[in-house]
Amino acid sequence: METTHYGWRKGSAPYTFIIEDDRSNVGQGDETSPRLRIVGPDGKALVVAAEFGFTTTNDDPDLAKLVRDNLIHSKYLYVTPKLRNAAGEPALIVFGLPGGSDPGALRIVMLDAKGAPRVVLAEDTLDLAGIADLDRDGVPEVIGYRSLSQMFNDCLKTYDPPSVFRFAGPARGRLVYDEALSKRYAEAHGLEWAGPKVREDVGVVTCGANRGHIAKPPATP
Repeated sequence: METTHYGWRKGSAPYTFIIEDDRSNVGQGDETSPRLRIVGPDGKALVVAAEFGFTTTNDDPDLAKLVRDNLIHSKYLYVTPKLRNAAGEPALIVFGLPGGSDPGALRIVMLDAKGAPRVVLAEDTLDLAGIADLDRDGVPEVIGYRSLSQMFNDCLKTYDPPSVFRFAGPARGRLVYDEALSKRYAEAHGLEWAGPKVREDVGVVTCGANRGHIAKPPATP
């Protein structure tokens, strides 16, 4: 389906990204599904399966705008100069197909300097909204939404807060959810905070002077 190469270390062999059909179940009555095989410079491989398929980066206008700085030529994969960990290693971002009112899955894979790719974020539903150094520590955070808002009426929608992930752990080797940064980001973007979870029992005003404030949703008939 697609083969792409990306070399980021001078004098080192490139990473190879192969999107292919997973034919392991062929002959057992199951349909094939795509998978991503990442092969490091030393031959170490990591497979990322996509049960429901991968989103192409031009399927969604907002996503197409977000990936304009892509460092690789790919319809499915995204490497941005904005996302590197404390060691300076770049990341590969993979988008899954959305389902109904939910965003698709999101996988972020660090391209290790030693040639061993590793998954640092695996979310079943996450709509990537941005990458920015929110806490100004020199290392960027990943911002996304776990669900897509639904409208109660013309001026009231469901409460769908942002989720911010920061690098943490030994050598900042993984991305973890940070509630404080999520709250700060929500409030900076005009959303009154009502906790980290998606809620349908809470509405958010989308019109007028109270835009972004919490309100009680209409009663279900």
